[in-house]
Amino acid sequence: MVPVVRTRTWRLAILLVLILIGSLPAHAVPSGIEIDLQHFLLRSGADGGLDVKEQIILVNLDGEIPAGAGRVSFDLPKGATNVQVADKNKDGVVVRDGKVVVTGPVPTGESNYGFSYTIPAGGAPHFLLNLKAAYLTDVMYFLVPANSFIVTGEGLLDGGIQEMGPMQFQLYVLEGVQPGEEFNLVVTPVAGTATGGSGGSVTVPPPRASMFHNPGHIRFWMQSPFRRIDAHLFLGIVVLIPVSILVYYLRNRKQQRRKILSGPAKMEEEAFQRLLAKEKVLLAKLGDLEIQQQSGAVNQEEYTRLREAYKTKLVEVKKRLRELTD
Repeated sequence: MVPVVRTRTWRLAILLVLILIGSLPAHAVPSGIEIDLQHFLLRSGADGGLDVKEQIILVNLDGEIPAGAGRVSFDLPKGATNVQVADKNKDGVVVRDGKVVVTGPVPTGESNYGFSYTIPAGGAPHFLLNLKAAYLTDVMYFLVPANSFIVTGEGLLDGGIQEMGPMQFQLYVLEGVQPGEEFNLVVTPVAGTATGGSGGSVTVPPPRASMFHNPGHIRFWMQSPFRRIDAHLFLGIVVLIPVSILVYYLRNRKQQRRKILSGPAKMEEEAFQRLLAKEKVLLAKLGDLEIQQQSGAVNQEEYTRLREAYKTKLVEVKKRLRELTD
């Protein structure tokens, strides 16, 4: 009898999750549009704000999009001011409604877009970057001058210090960002290094404190098809059961890994760690190459050749990593 109860419980949980997912609003994202690389360069501004420069390599797999369609756009962070479009894009890109919109034709294959903006200083000892991915993004790079800022956020990887000419930059990496995904990055100045031209400390307004039950959340629940179900019970079914499954899976995986980390398996683990290190180096080289291309240190032909070579090696490394983890 117990297995039957468990089976019914799992089926109910899965059904509720599917219904909940289906009731959420979908993001209108054009198919066939992806971002191969999105690069952020963060620096302290002259007025005490945070200057951000974005470079985007867009991949269009759908065929050329005609001028005036406005199908391709990139969301700006909340509070962004002084938005400037790169000179190479000024004839086909406009800024409106908190977005950078491509009004010119979007060719098939790769195209590059660049723009910059400022997050003003406010009243907290950090900046909050509210970012939203416009499309499926393979990798995001965040570069800050060494010893100037510390960037933190969920899923953000530390890429270490990278030497780029006479300067050193701290690299942060975010991979596999889904279309419509929103996330916050906290950019904290290192003490004594990040001040504006007026001598004030680099700050932004503090985020508003949230209530235990946000009125918007209550209104959303009362308008949902689940309003007759106790909200806390629903939370237990939809959230706690999947979390329990995840904990069980991670615990079981850890136990299995302990069993195999001996003899030949130990050699596989060492190979896995070497591949991880190689992946980190290749990601760093790609970030370095982007900076050099922006500064004119390498011409377009050399940039394209090196970028393709690094990407090919990176694909091979990731493939071998997947083979070791399967």
